[in-house]
Amino acid sequence: MWRSSTQRKHTTPGRERNKRGEPYLMDTIGQQKIWSFVESKPKAAPTTCVRVRQSDANHVASFMDLAKKVAELQFMNRDFVLLFRGQTGDWKNKAGNTTLKPTIFRADKPGKVPTETQLSLRYDRLRRAEIELVNHYRTGNPRIRSCSVRWHSELSIEH
Repeated sequence: MWRSSTQRKHTTPGRERNKRGEPYLMDTIGQQKIWSFVESKPKAAPTTCVRVRQSDANHVASFMDLAKKVAELQFMNRDFVLLFRGQTGDWKNKAGNTTLKPTIFRADKPGKVPTETQLSLRYDRLRRAEIELVNHYRTGNPRIRSCSVRWHSELSIEH
């Protein structure tokens, strides 16, 4: 999260200045107060990002239950942009905190990092999949072909 220098003491090297000429500053949210559902409480309560990552997942009974909880989180955390990522499991780091790494960056064993070779193979596979997808759209449904799909500059399709 970026805030103006009047709100934080530490500057971030190499960042441009805002419209008022103040340097952009990075705000570390690890210990900052946020609102979340922890310890199976029915209402959001003040906590920290670290505490949320340490706690168990909060289960919902229905889509309506999910929608209500998301609305409450957004209302209580007005200074934050909520991002969502679906995962098939609760991936933890060495400290036991939940992480939100994409599959491409996850190691085969918990608490480890993928090797350079593993990452290279994964990126090669992703690149092949991107090319296949772009080729599919080139020869596929005319309605889809009429849309602009942009992957990488060398893979772009623009009609």
